[in-house]
Amino acid sequence: MNYSSLDEVPESRIQAALDFMGAVVRLTPTRTATCIAQLIADECLLKGESALTHKEFERRTGTCRRTVQFAIRRLLDRRVIQRVRRTDEGNSIYVCLWERGAELRALREERSHGSR
Repeated sequence: MNYSSLDEVPESRIQAALDFMGAVVRLTPTRTATCIAQLIADECLLKGESALTHKEFERRTGTCRRTVQFAIRRLLDRRVIQRVRRTDEGNSIYVCLWERGAELRALREERSHGSR
């Protein structure tokens, strides 16, 4: 489903995105990776996938190509995003693996209940 603004996105999807970003911060604690994950998450919430180019990531994060590549590799390796295909121009299309946020949230809740 496509939305024109984040205000239209259902609350449950927003909560999934918040959990996802919590996982990102925990698993890939770098500023660039966190910024890129947020950009991808916003696109995925609105359009279901992110077609932002690496050039666009460079522009929006104020970093160089190698830093963007390193951050994306880290996000892929930590299984918080997935490359689903490439465009005809060779650009990657990414999706968020929302379940990573739910997994880490469940672990956090389990630990907090176990420590009582």
